Amino acid sequence: MQINQFTYKKLFPIILLLIALYFVPFSLKAQNSKLYITARPLQDSILLRWAPADFKTWKTANQYGYKLIRYTISQDSTFLTEPIRKELASNIKLKNINTWESPVQRNKFAAIAAQAIFGQTFDVDAGDGFNPEKVYTKTREQNQRFSFALFAADMSPEVAALSGLRFADTTAKKNEKYLYRVFIDFPDSVKQSSDTAFILTGISEYKTLPAPVEFTAEFNDRLAKLSWNIFAQNNIYISWEIERSDDNGRHFKLITPDPIVPFFEGNHSNAEYTFKYDSLPQNGKNYFYRLRGISPFGEKGAWSEEIKGKGVESIKAVANISNYETDQKSVTIHWTYPEDSETVITGFKVLRSDKHNSGFKDISGKINSNKRVFKDKKPIGTAYYKIKAYKDNTAKLSYPYLVQLTDNTPPHKPKGLTGIVDTTGIVNLSWQDNTDNDIYGYRVFRSASGNDEFSQLTHIPVKEAFFQDSINKKDLNSSVFYKIIAVDLRQNESEFSKVYELIKPDVIPPSIPVITETKAIEKGIFIKWINSSSSDVLKYEIYRRLSIDTAWQKIGELPVKKGKQESSYTDFESSSEHIARYKIIAVDKTENRSDASVSIDIKGLKSNRGNKLKKISHKTVPEKGIVLIEWDAPQQDVKYYKIYKKINSGNYTVYETLEGNVNSFTDYKLKVGNEYYYRIKINYENGKISGFSDEINVKL
Repeated sequence: MQINQFTYKKLFPIILLLIALYFVPFSLKAQNSKLYITARPLQDSILLRWAPADFKTWKTANQYGYKLIRYTISQDSTFLTEPIRKELASNIKLKNINTWESPVQRNKFAAIAAQAIFGQTFDVDAGDGFNPEKVYTKTREQNQRFSFALFAADMSPEVAALSGLRFADTTAKKNEKYLYRVFIDFPDSVKQSSDTAFILTGISEYKTLPAPVEFTAEFNDRLAKLSWNIFAQNNIYISWEIERSDDNGRHFKLITPDPIVPFFEGNHSNAEYTFKYDSLPQNGKNYFYRLRGISPFGEKGAWSEEIKGKGVESIKAVANISNYETDQKSVTIHWTYPEDSETVITGFKVLRSDKHNSGFKDISGKINSNKRVFKDKKPIGTAYYKIKAYKDNTAKLSYPYLVQLTDNTPPHKPKGLTGIVDTTGIVNLSWQDNTDNDIYGYRVFRSASGNDEFSQLTHIPVKEAFFQDSINKKDLNSSVFYKIIAVDLRQNESEFSKVYELIKPDVIPPSIPVITETKAIEKGIFIKWINSSSSDVLKYEIYRRLSIDTAWQKIGELPVKKGKQESSYTDFESSSEHIARYKIIAVDKTENRSDASVSIDIKGLKSNRGNKLKKISHKTVPEKGIVLIEWDAPQQDVKYYKIYKKINSGNYTVYETLEGNVNSFTDYKLKVGNEYYYRIKINYENGKISGFSDEINVKL
């Protein structure tokens, strides 16, 4: 993130935002990831460490050095409106080779860094042509120099200071918070912008370094495998020290001369735990271990709790099951084991499972090391046995040994078969787990009608009490039938379960009704049709469209009358001025809809229509979802009013019928965001019917 073009005042709101979000000390880096910085608040100062991210930046910084700026942004927990800028240091750079001479003699990490920085170069001359191998060698040599130099700086605060990568701010105050900024200190003569890294911290954020967590040990034959959680503290510690005591914890010594640095590759780079093996001088003796971390600033954290253990001589001999005897009610297992190895082990245990590679459980308890036989009084039909020779935390297992009892008894009949089928034709069947302990699986059978032969769907028995099938949802059968059997390990088959009938989802639309007659009569338009041949039709919907309209209007529904082959409907509100067309749609019980049967064009007989309603007003109460419609009563006697309503782009339907002495209508429970439309028709006492009133449009 380049900030040389910005004033600090422009950056200050961003800093305030970070603080408002409880920003804790953590390194910020440039957007192109060239510089990193971290900090360690102490009780009287603040230590700062930074590092370049690649060889090119490292080489440039070694030439020009770094500049460190501090901005005081708060005092006594109060943010400053004008941050105080202070240049802590400039030209913080790599020390010359003479300064390194003494540290190299006593500090191996100084020697590593000096060799990486000042050692003889291995430049490769690519010659006149391009040589990929030499370019690769050159790049690799540069990256190794860079990596070893930074590793040495991480491992030694002295090397970090000699490398120009460390600074101690001893002028920091306890009541202040700071934003530190570090960047390459290019002189004015160099026209190159610098990447910048930031960190926000203060002495008040000082915390003692914690003890390591989850430090454990596993003891084997003259070997201790030590492990601990590094993921939880990887932002605190970069290396570790382990000490061992062989005098019951009175005196400890390091097990390695140098700190332990976890190294991982590939997918293990974010590993949670790391391991260290330590050779033990002897078995049978208690050894104590403790662990502490080392920070990037060279500080050593608190010691972990001590752990102890002793090496155990490994078991080398393996038991071998030689034979078995059975009377079908019990199984007697015999095995061999070298007599001269009996003193090495505590004893034996017999393990059993119904699988050859998993699920083995102890069925014997402790058996003395001089015994070679065990009787299993509750055997299972097919079993695998292992002999476990053990001592303390070590053990050796024999190979699995198969024992099969004679079994002609079939499993119990499966129970609880049930299932569901979705609209795509996927069937999910389930049933109760069989109670027999030697079940191998289940076979599933299906029949299309329940009367034809059941076919097997599972050539290999399914292991779980669940099966998924798929069916053709458009065939003519309304149901599908299933039954299952259980199979044991000896391939004995149970009786069939009860047959389960599963009703298919109805996705087949009814057949089309056929309009056979359309005629104008005195009362309106008479429509007659042949009913749909589908047996599950629930009703017929009647639609009308006038020649002046673009949309069909639903004008009625007619329930199905059982046993009738024909149905009819009269449109009493037909128009004598405009041509009309009608269509009939059959709807079944699951709302499947047939294609429409469309009539020929027809016009109603002329009749004297009554005057339509004209003077209409309305008002709304949006917060209660109410609309009130009022009108002036016509001069002629009114028998009743019909209120028609539609919502948004839907169709008009008769919504309510009002007595003739009423001149207002209230609609409730309207929803905000919908548009509502109303029209009113009048049926006069003299038999005349008005046309539709003008449309009333209401939007809450």
